[in-house]
Amino acid sequence: ELIALREAEIKVEAAQRDLDDATVQPLPEDQYDRLDEVGRRQHDMELKHFRDCKKRLQKATQEMQRITAARAKKEKPAMLHEEIEKEVQELKDAEEATKKKPAGKKGAVEAPPPPPRWEELDPMARYRRLYTHMRTTLDDQTFHVIPCDASRDDTLKKINDQVPVATLAAESAASTERARQEAAKAQLTIPPPVNRQRIERPPARRELLPAKYFKILTPDMRAQSAPAPVDPKTPAAKDAKGQKPPLPGKGGAAAPAQQSPGEQFLEETRWVIGPKSSVELTLQFCCDEVAKVQQELSFGVVGSTQEFPLTVQTACACPDVVRDPKHIFTSRPKKTRGDKTVQKSYVASRKTYEFGPLLIAAPKPPPNPKDKGKDKGAAAADANAGPIELKGGVNSDKLKLTNNGLFPAELSLMFENEKDRTFAVQPDNLTLAVGETQEVKLIAMPDAIGEVKNALVVCVKDNPEPLRLEVSAIGSRPHITNDG
Repeated sequence: ELIALREAEIKVEAAQRDLDDATVQPLPEDQYDRLDEVGRRQHDMELKHFRDCKKRLQKATQEMQRITAARAKKEKPAMLHEEIEKEVQELKDAEEATKKKPAGKKGAVEAPPPPPRWEELDPMARYRRLYTHMRTTLDDQTFHVIPCDASRDDTLKKINDQVPVATLAAESAASTERARQEAAKAQLTIPPPVNRQRIERPPARRELLPAKYFKILTPDMRAQSAPAPVDPKTPAAKDAKGQKPPLPGKGGAAAPAQQSPGEQFLEETRWVIGPKSSVELTLQFCCDEVAKVQQELSFGVVGSTQEFPLTVQTACACPDVVRDPKHIFTSRPKKTRGDKTVQKSYVASRKTYEFGPLLIAAPKPPPNPKDKGKDKGAAAADANAGPIELKGGVNSDKLKLTNNGLFPAELSLMFENEKDRTFAVQPDNLTLAVGETQEVKLIAMPDAIGEVKNALVVCVKDNPEPLRLEVSAIGSRPHITNDG
């Protein structure tokens, strides 16, 4: 067998060398089509040689594995009870040989060393010592060795065939008593009988990741069933006429119903559900970023690998409006060259809505001495009044605001530089339903010559990011030049 195994190893090594030398990769179709007939025939022969070497290597490997398995099967190690049986037989043979020797003068025999104590032995040494003692003490009719490498039913059948059921209890009791007596003589301690129970470990379940944005809550039925505490010091409520309602049981009036306390929840993820019953759960969602969330919640049963997935999908969003200037401003120039001015258009390169040149407002007339008795509040209102839209809408334009969010949007419009009275917006507060579009009017009236810049800020309630739109206007006054 060793020679056959070595020959198989040599064949495997030779086949591996041939396979390494014959390794070739198939060509792609386009490269194969560009070869001539001789090149194609040579390539096909190389592929066929490579496949043959591969088959020879597989065949040699299988033969070597077969020889190795057969050799390992023959070299199966002896069982522990077989080794002990051999030692017991050798001991019996030595005793028989001693008895057959002629009686004569015997020399001094050295006493054997005392055996180690039972507590000092490891489990395997204890098993060997107890097995040897039982084998030398019990007779062959009581002691039987039954191999248990088969299934459980086959092992029980072998036990019933070797030991009849009717005499099993009696023989076992007698054998146990004899074993105890012999153990007492040999100063051996037999441990008391122990009952053991075999419990199967539950099957392993896959590890689940904790839910990031969701939390499962169970209503606390104990808190809901408990009545609300009543404070005796609290005064009784009165009706519309100022009279106290009658007490329960007097005047045929029923007692007013008490309001149940706020619902309470428990953070539990295990429930005991009875037959044909159910448990009501509450799923809580909490997220600190604007995103669409989809997660799978898995429910399982203890003692089983079966899972019940539940896919939950939701979104976390804020009220918002369309922020694209192309949607907000309807007028946009096609091209802007250099410092060329535009009028009432949004310039994308400068990210600014430009009114262009506008006539400056006429200066306010000096106060009339006759108006000294005029109301101070009206005077202050005139001073804080914003620009006025001129006829024809020369200094005004319309902006479109659209709610593209998932919630109604409450908008507040203001300018970044509140002290500057050049620009105004009407209205400055509005509410948009989901998908609704409204127009606001942007007015500009500069009061000085030159360019004036500001920014329109649109604040959306419950949205931390406002919308900022740059606006500008050029104050100018008509003038002529005379040459000559």
